[in-house]
Amino acid sequence: MKTALVLFFSLGLTSVALAGASSSNVPQPDEAVKTMNRAGIQDRAFKGCVAQQTKMAAVPVELIDRGCSCYAGRTVQRMSNKEVDAFRQTGFFNDETRARALKALDACGLKRPS
Repeated sequence: MKTALVLFFSLGLTSVALAGASSSNVPQPDEAVKTMNRAGIQDRAFKGCVAQQTKMAAVPVELIDRGCSCYAGRTVQRMSNKEVDAFRQTGFFNDETRARALKALDACGLKRPS
């Protein structure tokens, strides 16, 4: 379960390659993540959501745009400065943000990763 959540919330386009990754071999975030502002994190969260939801639900992007916009906005807007800094260091949502992101998936009518 934790691996699936890490994959879903990594928000990088390399998340598919992490299916067998352990915490010891997870790649470092790209340089852009290290200086990303909240809008950039929200955009990355949106794109990651669209990619994951279209794959899980096998539906066109147009049908999940609104839900993913809701998810990304709720999640990133509620991140503390500490959580934003943690994301910049790792390229992943930390445990606190991940828990909030799961609630945002539910509130926005999206599927949770299995």
